[in-house]
Amino acid sequence: MVVSNPPYVPPGAVPHDPEVRDHDPEVALYGGGADGLAVPRLVVAAAARLLRPGGAVVVEHADVQQPALLAVLQAGPWRDAAGHADLTGRPRYVTAVRA
Repeated sequence: MVVSNPPYVPPGAVPHDPEVRDHDPEVALYGGGADGLAVPRLVVAAAARLLRPGGAVVVEHADVQQPALLAVLQAGPWRDAAGHADLTGRPRYVTAVRA
C-alpha cells in the first residue's frame, strides 16, 4: 500500500486551515504545475512502479482536484479508482488498486 499526503495546493490558492496556512512551508503545500497536481501525479506513477497487482494507493488532494486525479488513475494501470470525502464532507482523497 502507498499512502500519500503530498504537496497539492494549486498555485494561487490559500489553504483553509489556519494551522496549515500560517505555519507550513510552501514546499510542503504547493504541488506544482498549473493545477497543483505535478507532485501527486509523480506519487501515482511511483506507486504504479512499486505496487504489485492488488496493491492499493491512497492520495490526498485539494477539494477541487478530485476529477483530475481520478482521470490520472483511470488512465493508468489501476482499477476501482474512487474519490472519497473527508469528515467535513469535502472531496479530499482518491483510492485505486493496481491492476
